[in-house]
Amino acid sequence: MLRLLVFCLATLTGASWGYAQSLDDPDIHRLSPGDKVSLRVVIWDEDERDYVIWQAVSGEFLVQSGGRIMVPLAGRILAEGHTPEELSDEVADALQVQVRSNSAPSIAIEVVQYGPFFIMGDVDNPGAYPAQPGLTALQAFALAGGGQRLDEVGIDTLAILRDTGSLEQIQTELLRARITSIRLRAEVEEQASLQFPDTLVPVAGSAPLDLLLEEERRIFTARKTALEREQASLSELITLLATEINTLERKIEGQQEQLTLAEEYLQNTQSLVDKGLARAPQLTQAQKGVFDIEAKTLDLQNSFYRAQQSIKEAERDVVALKANRATQAAVELQNVNARIELLRSRRDTARRLLLERGAEVGFAEEDRQYERTFRLQRGKGADRQIFEGPDTIVVPGDIITVEQTLSVPEGAPPG
Repeated sequence: MLRLLVFCLATLTGASWGYAQSLDDPDIHRLSPGDKVSLRVVIWDEDERDYVIWQAVSGEFLVQSGGRIMVPLAGRILAEGHTPEELSDEVADALQVQVRSNSAPSIAIEVVQYGPFFIMGDVDNPGAYPAQPGLTALQAFALAGGGQRLDEVGIDTLAILRDTGSLEQIQTELLRARITSIRLRAEVEEQASLQFPDTLVPVAGSAPLDLLLEEERRIFTARKTALEREQASLSELITLLATEINTLERKIEGQQEQLTLAEEYLQNTQSLVDKGLARAPQLTQAQKGVFDIEAKTLDLQNSFYRAQQSIKEAERDVVALKANRATQAAVELQNVNARIELLRSRRDTARRLLLERGAEVGFAEEDRQYERTFRLQRGKGADRQIFEGPDTIVVPGDIITVEQTLSVPEGAPPG
């Protein structure tokens, strides 16, 4: 019989964000059709004397169009509108009823793929794209390839505006890369908090600097929290194994005492048989009792050694967890720094092109050349809501319409 001793398993991916959005709290993601979730449960197997994944329940499940997921043993469970934590409680309650357990198991549920959003209008590549935690309408516009409408503009002015837009985009990417590098350096150095220097300045056409900094702070906090949770899970496992070792030690001591008594009984029986005061079957029974106790003692000792080995493996996993996370951050930091150097080179080239065309580079950096409007439709029918603005957070199922118009400021260089 299986005795459930369940703890959470965090199934992080390289893009494990740790946060998403809802209408009332940007830090909470409420599930919707199209989302795919991962469910993991670990159980203690009395027969194997080890922890194993409950394969019958664990796996990845798609939130269907009706808003439900189908979980083995638990059945069809409503997921739409629930957070992963709330859904884990629902699944746990259902499993408790089905397996008739005294307590509900703790279950880890994580979103591994978000449902799509849709974008149309003045974009190069309209269509459906997978949602991402923290994605804004402006970032969705960039995912769709951006777009420009430069009708009825002279050729020379077109070239200037195109190069100005390229420079603006490069500078925005450079700012984002610099902010990301600061966050990754903090992760490599295992800093307790993320601090940004005052030398960072906003770039025209990009999201407000405060929003960019907050986005990186959230990623930093999410990764730090995920690491701490994984370490806590391993610590709980070590504590559980230590408790089991203590129990096994007491059982082994009890078996040793029983073995001593059984051996004394065997000696006494042998003496009586030698004197003709007892029969041979009694001696055989006494010998069998000694053998049984020795076998049980050996099984307990094997379980004791396996538990000790599992503790050592969990302790190694704790060390490896931190090392792997630091290594991952170091590799990402190296890639971001290489990208920063590339963007700086592209920025200098774009500036030279503008100067050669007679444009004022400083002017282009301070004034936006394009005016874009973003309209998001969320929900259908009576539940439909409309949001506007480039900084609106996009959630699965949103329909984004982008309109872009050209704005040439006064004083722009002539063609």
